Amino acid sequence: LSVGIAARALGFKAAVHMSFDAKQWKIDRLTALGVDVHVAFEELLSPLYHREILLTKSGTNQVVQFGLVRFDFTYVTPAVKAEILAKVLPLGRVLIRHNVLRHIDLGAILKIIPGPALRRHLQLKDASPVYGRMATIFCDSHPAVDLLEVAAPVN
Repeated sequence: LSVGIAARALGFKAAVHMSFDAKQWKIDRLTALGVDVHVAFEELLSPLYHREILLTKSGTNQVVQFGLVRFDFTYVTPAVKAEILAKVLPLGRVLIRHNVLRHIDLGAILKIIPGPALRRHLQLKDASPVYGRMATIFCDSHPAVDLLEVAAPVN
């Protein structure tokens, strides 16, 4: 079920439009933070691609984010598809580098009580709440990406 459709069914709707300057700011911030992508699971049922990822602080095992992604490659170039499948950079950074990201519809901001699997992924000791978001990324006005991102708590 599409994250965007589910969020809309719950009454959530917000659009975040990014200017060129905001895109460069995000690139600079991600580069400064330095994150590595670890793909825990992936499946390509062309043109749909699904993956479960962990972002860690560069060069460490410290998880900073867990994510679930469903991407419809119909709406991007072969070069974008290839870079995403290479699993080196976070998806958002790939889209920005290729000037694909047009806007994000925020589906929901979530407070989550993590179960055993999410606690394991985020390296949590207990079931204290964590926070995340559901969103749909539109590429050239097409709903190409549904995602769930959950941030690890700051120690």
